Amino acid sequence: MATIERYVLVGRDGYEQDYEFDSYDEAVDAAGDDKAVIERHYEYTDSELVWTPDGSDTWSSESQ
Repeated sequence: MATIERYVLVGRDGYEQDYEFDSYDEAVDAAGDDKAVIERHYEYTDSELVWTPDGSDTWSSESQ
């Protein structure tokens, strides 16, 4: 299973900002002297087709 890491700034009050950085270095640069950086781990486990232009429940290059 693939894992995805994202980085979030957190203030001294423990409040996490909404924005997630893609890279550690970007987050550290943005943190400055008054915020810390936390790393969030997401695990990709599955995907599901939920919409197609023609309403079908299948989608492939052969169906076009």
